[in-house]
Amino acid sequence: MLTFAQLKSVLEAGSNKTVKFVLPDENCVPMHAHITDVGTVFRHLMDCGGQTRQEAYVVLQLWVGADRGHRLKGQTLLNILEQSQVVLDELADSELPSVMVEYQTNSLSLYRLEDAMVGDEVLVFELAALSTQCLAAERYAAKTQALHSAAGCGCQTACCS
Repeated sequence: MLTFAQLKSVLEAGSNKTVKFVLPDENCVPMHAHITDVGTVFRHLMDCGGQTRQEAYVVLQLWVGADRGHRLKGQTLLNILEQSQVVLDELADSELPSVMVEYQTNSLSLYRLEDAMVGDEVLVFELAALSTQCLAAERYAAKTQALHSAAGCGCQTACCS
């Protein structure tokens, strides 16, 4: 997973190269995509184990217009990020925020910016699908194991909770 600082470093290294986004199914976002906004997302939540958590990340929104000749270059994206600094300054207290990318095919999807490669003529950014997970998995497993043992269920996992 790329952090915001790593994204900026890759863009600086390939400032004259065309930016290319690869979706999890290995299809590519059309090369004439635009970055329509840059934002920050903060989440303050309580997990199923009763522990409060905070998350922060940067979100880039991709949009494909009708101008098929448009190509986003590394320096242009870096300039967009610098222009967005007033919004991104809110992340000052966050440790190395990750980067998410919003993109709409049939429906709006949020992807994690997973990896980047600097090629001869392109900067390739790999997007990864997000999945849900239990944030309190260890605590949840121990709790359900105790409940199953007490109930005589015989179950060794949290599969039947």
